[in-house]
Amino acid sequence: MPRPPRISLEDALYYITSRCIYNQDIFKEESDYNAYFELLKKYKEQYKFKLYAYALLPSHFHLLLELPDQDQEDFKGGISEIMHGLNSSYTKYFNGKYGRKGHLFRDRFKTALVEKDSYLLKLTAYIHLNPQKLNLVFSAKDYPYTSYSLYINKEMPMQEFMQEERNIILNLLGQKTYEQFMQELIKAGDLDLHNALQKKGVLGGVEFQNRVRAEFINKESQDEKAGDNETKEPVKGPGLKVGTTILVVALVGLGLTLVAKFALKGNKGVILNEERAVTAKESKPVFLNLDKTSASVKVAEAQPVVRSTPKPQEALEGTIWQITLTPASGGAAQTDTLTFSQKKFISTNLEQKKFASSNYSIRNGESGKIIWETMQAAPTGIALWRADISSDGKMKGVLSLRKEGLAVQDFTFTGEYWRGK
Repeated sequence: MPRPPRISLEDALYYITSRCIYNQDIFKEESDYNAYFELLKKYKEQYKFKLYAYALLPSHFHLLLELPDQDQEDFKGGISEIMHGLNSSYTKYFNGKYGRKGHLFRDRFKTALVEKDSYLLKLTAYIHLNPQKLNLVFSAKDYPYTSYSLYINKEMPMQEFMQEERNIILNLLGQKTYEQFMQELIKAGDLDLHNALQKKGVLGGVEFQNRVRAEFINKESQDEKAGDNETKEPVKGPGLKVGTTILVVALVGLGLTLVAKFALKGNKGVILNEERAVTAKESKPVFLNLDKTSASVKVAEAQPVVRSTPKPQEALEGTIWQITLTPASGGAAQTDTLTFSQKKFISTNLEQKKFASSNYSIRNGESGKIIWETMQAAPTGIALWRADISSDGKMKGVLSLRKEGLAVQDFTFTGEYWRGK
């Protein structure tokens, strides 16, 4: 699909995230983090962008960049060129090392265009807190694969190429240390930026959003004059690509019809046929493609009725599953029971090993699948779960156990819906 034009504004930042494909981590060991970091350094030097913050996590990463002025003689490309080169180079490294083929990153990277003066400091803190929010470490400063250490004066030779950015950040803090600044933000609860970054795509005041919109219209006009006659397809859903995200949010509040398309997307009805009455414990939930409007279950005797589309979370909430876990390294399979109740996930086996219940996330995948993932923490380590459920109620996924002082244990698992809770 032809992509909307990329835009660049003076005094604007790019917040970028990119996630691994299903069933795969981006980083498996320390050398992988170091390899990506070296590529990040290489492309920073090549494209002359500023890198204010980064966080490299097992399944995804966060970057905060500022592009150089496009009018400069040494300007070599924008976000698309940078991220394509960076992720493609790392994928080649990763595939070669682990003997695999194909894509490593899910779809394309996502980005938000951010007003620099208002959000630079806050965004660095938001990025640095990710490992702590995911329970990978007790304190964000203890996680080794973020730029946090750069701002609290730890000796990190690999980060020497970020000294200019470090000085900018520390000068903005005045007499405060970066740790003091972080603690004040956490205490004030002033770091809830997720929705603005992930769903809106533009973070800034009204004047900044108007600048984004004006620049987009100007860039689109230039492309049309240059003879870009590619057929443009409509945006198909809220899982927005990079440039599309910027376009949609720039138009928010301006009454344009593009926004309305997304609003209508979430309100489609699903045609279902009524089933015969059964008791609640015998009733089996129907897992279906929540983006479709056609019937997924047919019972001949009943007349179709229109029901509102259930939220993805409701499709899994209150269910119990029996699964079979198979060690990736070989060995005997074992069974487990997974429970999704009151927005919490419980593994019977891991609960006995002192792993706490956890929140779980759920979203729509391709071909009618529902995808869920969660991370459980214990005093001795963490457990990373990720799985999909097909429209016929079959579950398939992976579990990665990472215990302190031990090698990582990876499992694949399959299972079926057992009963409602």
